[in-house]
Order: sequence, then structure tokens, then C-alpha cells
Amino acid sequence: MQSDQPKSILWLLTAVLLFLLILLVGIKEYSTSGDFDAAGETLWSDEEVALLRSLALSIGNKPRSFEQQTNEFASSPAAAAFGHHLFFDTDLSHSGATACASCHHPDKAFTDGLVHPPTHLQPAPRNTPTLVGAAHSPWQFWDGRSDSLWSQALEALESPLDHGMPRAEVIQLIKEKYRDEYEALFGMLPASDDRAAIDRAFTNVGKAIGAYVAKLEPAPGRFDRYVAGLVGSLDSDAPAERLTKTEIAGLKLFISDEKGQCVSCHNGPLFTNNDFKSINVPDFSGSDHGRLAGAEQVLRNTFNCFGEFSDSEEEGCGDLIYIKQNDPELTAAFKVPTLRNLSLTAPYMHSGLFPRLADVLRYYNHPLQRAGDHLDIAPLDMFPHELEQLEAFLMTLDGGINVDPKWLQPPENGRQQLSSSGISLATQVRPQRPESPQVAVISSQH
Repeated sequence: MQSDQPKSILWLLTAVLLFLLILLVGIKEYSTSGDFDAAGETLWSDEEVALLRSLALSIGNKPRSFEQQTNEFASSPAAAAFGHHLFFDTDLSHSGATACASCHHPDKAFTDGLVHPPTHLQPAPRNTPTLVGAAHSPWQFWDGRSDSLWSQALEALESPLDHGMPRAEVIQLIKEKYRDEYEALFGMLPASDDRAAIDRAFTNVGKAIGAYVAKLEPAPGRFDRYVAGLVGSLDSDAPAERLTKTEIAGLKLFISDEKGQCVSCHNGPLFTNNDFKSINVPDFSGSDHGRLAGAEQVLRNTFNCFGEFSDSEEEGCGDLIYIKQNDPELTAAFKVPTLRNLSLTAPYMHSGLFPRLADVLRYYNHPLQRAGDHLDIAPLDMFPHELEQLEAFLMTLDGGINVDPKWLQPPENGRQQLSSSGISLATQVRPQRPESPQVAVISSQH
């Protein structure tokens, strides 16, 4: 009798394990299958279809351009062409080795693929964000310390961690190299001793660069074509895009009010609400206050929407008028990034901490929670297969850049010094992370 007892226990454990295995398979099959009609197509409620439509890139769902608000040249083809030259020109730096494209490579959706880009002084403490679709954000940099693309460019030009070129030297270079292009757009270049006129000319240089960057729009991906077919807005001859069951399951998790809640921050056709959130991702400077400092800086910025160089009336500067500041919840809060073209923009987060998207999702599943810290997210608490489904959906947002390929290469007149690969010698060495926390100057590109 006693000899049968171990066998009974073994059979019981086997039965329990088999039951659990069947249960897990059933959960996975259920979460992947969703609701389908007789033809095998996914069923969506009217509310879900409306939400999907709001997320898709389409002619009727194009986000507003904040660059046009303060930059009257944002839509000028001539200004964009001039800015195109400037963006790739390494002469536009104190060292003669740094262009905007040194950190913003077209083949990486205008990021650089590095954890922290190198500078002349030290590795920058923040990751390089994409510029694709940036014209549709009211804030630039991870901390939002600029409120336009042109003012962002001006800070980068003078920052010793980036181009390191004082504005008087910038204008001298324009006189020597781009006089005709500049004066055709903006009129006569100023005398070298006219500081006020140099400030204005310096602003114009930034607005030309802003006009070029404003052309960098994300192209529709598989998700957008799927939604277009769903709502019947595809051309009659265009084949309908299909998503896999795994991708559909990930999409349902993404828009779920109960499970993912991703759309609370990642909404609209660029999948960002352009807000600032604290999610406790570690950085390596040890003193990065994020939006708390960025809000103060943008209000002090001479080149903000309120300033004399802005092309907006003050009443049009609503984002500055109603800016949130001096709030402890802004400490270490950073801009919610777009989710477009994620396969091209690794590593991720403001500190470049995560090399793979799967690492990001695992962090969201169990974020760092410390006593006394403000946290703007709740743990996802998803099963591993659900995280895989979510990642599969996010890859359907890849579409590249919706612009003529000529804008993604250096201009063809041969005056720029950056190779067509978009990588200068200054950006080929991957910087090492600091071994211990240290105070760092924030690079203007980030």
C-alpha cells in the first residue's frame, strides 16, 4: 500500500502540470484569436474603428505643423533647399568635422544608433531622438527646452558640445559660402559689427534648417494601409493590407482600456501626445531633471514663440502661455516619443538604455518603483507572449520617410563635406557609459 503512494503523487503532479499546460495554451490561443466573422476577418466595434482611424496616417488625419506657427519659411521650397545644404555641411562647426547629419543619419530615421553620441568634450548624456515628424511637436529635445525646430537648430549651432560655432562665425561662413542663397531668401547679410542684425541673420539660418527638417514626414506603414482598407479609403485597385493574428492581438492590447492602455500617451497619427512623463528609466548623468529644468529653459529662451524673432503673435503661443512648470511631477520627466519607425531608432529611451524593443516592453511590464518617486505608468503585467504580440504590432508602424529620396542625401553640388553615408569621422566611435554618476552638460542635439 505504501509503495503505491509515490506513484499516486507522481500521477497527481503529472495531471496538474498537464492541466496548466492546456490552460496556458488556451489563454494564448484566446488572446491571439480575437473575434472574427465568417470570412475570418477581425471584427471591430464602431468605437474601435474610430480609434484606429485616429491613429492612422492619412490625408484627412495629418497633424498640425507647429513649425509653421513661428517660422514663416517653414513651407518655402527655397528655404528647405538652403537648409538641406546647411544640414549636411561640416563647415558649419568650429571643428569643421560636425554637421547636423553627424548625429541625425537619414538611414536611421535621423538618429545615430548610439547610446550617447560623442562630442568634443564628453559623451552626451542623452540619446539622439528622431527628427522624422518633429515639426508636429510643440516641444523639441527630450526635455522640451525649445519650442520650434529653428530654435533647436540655433542652440545646437552654438553649443560647445555640438557645432560649437558662435553666431558671428556662422554668419561669416554664410557670407563666404552661401551669400547668394541667403540673400535670395532673406535680403542683405549684415555688417560684421551690427550685433542686432547678426542675431536676425542667425535666426534666419535656423529657420532654413527648420524648413528642411519640417519636410521629414513619416510614411504610412502596414498598420496605416490596414486601417485604410478597414474604413474603405484605399484606392479601388490597391490590395487591402492584412495583419497577422499576432499583430492584431498586439493592436488590441495596445488600444485596450484594461490591459495595455498604451493609447493614453501614444495617440494620434504619430503615436505621441507630445507630453512629458516620468517612468523612472535610469540615466547616467546622475542629475538629469528632465522637463522640470526644460520648462524653465524654454521660457527664458530668446528664440521662443514669445520672442522678437518668432513669426507668431503672442496669443498664438498657447503652449507657452499654459505651460506646466515648477511641478515636482516634472522631475526626470521626458517627452513621450513617436512610435513610428522603431526598427530604425534603437537604442531606446532618453538615456539610450535599452538596445532592443523587447527590453523596453519588459521594463514597462515591471518598471522601477522607488519609494517617494512619482511614476506616470502602471505595470503592464502581461504574459511573455502578449509582449511579443505587442512588439509585433509596433513593427507594423514602420513606413520610412515620406519624402523625395534626394532630400535624404547630401546636396549634389559638392560643397558639403559629409559623406553620403551620413556618418562623419566624429561619430564612428561608440562612447563608453560613465562608470559612476557624474554631472554632465546636456548636449543641444538631445
